[in-house]
Amino acid sequence: MRIHAISAVLLLCATGLAQAQEPPNLVGVWKGSSLAVGIGSTPYRVPDGPGPTFYEQAQEYTYTFTEQKGARFIGTLAAGKGTETVLGSFQPPYFTGGIFIDDDGHYTFTMRDATTMDLCYDHLYPKSKVVACFTLKKQ
Repeated sequence: MRIHAISAVLLLCATGLAQAQEPPNLVGVWKGSSLAVGIGSTPYRVPDGPGPTFYEQAQEYTYTFTEQKGARFIGTLAAGKGTETVLGSFQPPYFTGGIFIDDDGHYTFTMRDATTMDLCYDHLYPKSKVVACFTLKKQ
């Protein structure tokens, strides 16, 4: 009986290792539009006034991921006249999401499938705060 229990545990461990996943390939161009809520000016948005603003005009963003090594990746973000560097990583062990940063903010993301990424962005500074969640599609 004890040998069967040990065998079952070893089989479960081996099955788990066999199911280890590789991160999805992000290299390429991803696009999406967001609505945001914020206080203060950002490189992409001008507030309606001094207090919190629900921005009603969607801003289109293009993320170009140029290189990926395992779970880590780098690229650029472009919107309007601005461009920023992005770098990030998938979170192990399933690599279904992770984090990345640009020049002034932080993202968390989840892969819906190989061509769809749901993400949330935020930054928090004394004179500027922004939060936005949106979806990117691989082009």
